[in-house]
Amino acid sequence: MALVRSDRLLQGMSAFCTVRSQSRTTHPSENEGNAVAHCPRRSDSRTTRRQFLATAAGLAGLSRAARAFSAEPEQPAQRATVAIVRDARSLDDQMRPVADVVQRLVDEAVCAVTAKHARDEAWASLVKPDDIVGLKINTLAGYATSTALEVTNAVAAGCLAAGVKPEHIIIWDRWDPDLIKGGYSINFDGPGVKCYGTMQDSRSVGTRPGYGDPVQLGPTRQRYSKLLTDHITALINVPMLKTHMAAGLTAALKNHMGSIAEPRVLHETPDGPNVAFAAHLNTHPDIEAKTRIVICDALWPLYNAGPMNAPQYRWPYCGLLASTDPVAHDVVGLGIIQEQRDSVRPRKWPMTPPARHLDLAKQLHLGVSDPDRIDVIERDLTKF
Repeated sequence: MALVRSDRLLQGMSAFCTVRSQSRTTHPSENEGNAVAHCPRRSDSRTTRRQFLATAAGLAGLSRAARAFSAEPEQPAQRATVAIVRDARSLDDQMRPVADVVQRLVDEAVCAVTAKHARDEAWASLVKPDDIVGLKINTLAGYATSTALEVTNAVAAGCLAAGVKPEHIIIWDRWDPDLIKGGYSINFDGPGVKCYGTMQDSRSVGTRPGYGDPVQLGPTRQRYSKLLTDHITALINVPMLKTHMAAGLTAALKNHMGSIAEPRVLHETPDGPNVAFAAHLNTHPDIEAKTRIVICDALWPLYNAGPMNAPQYRWPYCGLLASTDPVAHDVVGLGIIQEQRDSVRPRKWPMTPPARHLDLAKQLHLGVSDPDRIDVIERDLTKF
């Protein structure tokens, strides 16, 4: 089905398709993305908050999100870059990602964030040939609202381009069954890129790494995946952009709920909004030291009723977000979702519940949350 352009989505940026009739609910194809050798110059823009909000209503949610933060500011000199790369051809008429287009999006986003023009050079600035690279994806909610396989394959291809051995790339989440229902095939000890969970299933470690000893971070003690602490040397966070009924937003920061043994204790409970403590998870030294970049699947985001699939609240954004700063990434992602929510109702539709973990992330100095210090790079590949 041909894309229908609309100026309801991010004004000031090239508009993309608004509604298509069929949902992506079947198992994905196993097509691999094709590598893109170069990231040629685009007619991209690099903006500060003031300039960006003057021309793009689509990120107006950034200012609303930022005003909700009342804690002490970050260090004055600190800045962050977030890339938004889109292509209207990245989804087909049935909302299935198009592998070769997604590969271009991923490579272009990495080039934008690293300020490199060659794809291989950009990836080589993030990971080294002797690294063991973990790709932390999000598969808990099933195929339709998991990190798209095509996005993950494109990230893996980038690591290969940097010289990382296939067997030293590990796609992972909590349990093998979560990965399977997310559209992934388990490969624990076979050749090529690995894909497996911290545990074999919810009750059995089996041959999987399992979890380490409890660590006190903030008000809770959590056991972290040994994949994160003992196995990998570099981490790429590959979430999906969506709302969450308990956390407001699930993106880069909250993706590490899948890195611990008992995420349920950090979700909303009758005793209070413990999910805000998800920010504390990101203070773990292995997460801080090993994270190289966040590459977020924003092809077909969910703007309400997440994290499970709700097709009536999906829209084809046809893009990816990337940043080396998870807080700045989530602030921009929140702005994108908030703008979409506001566009479908006659009045503003605030996020409910609010993303409290972003407020706490600011207090913990985990990254840049002030939009005045976030440089947003937009690239539209649709015309190329």
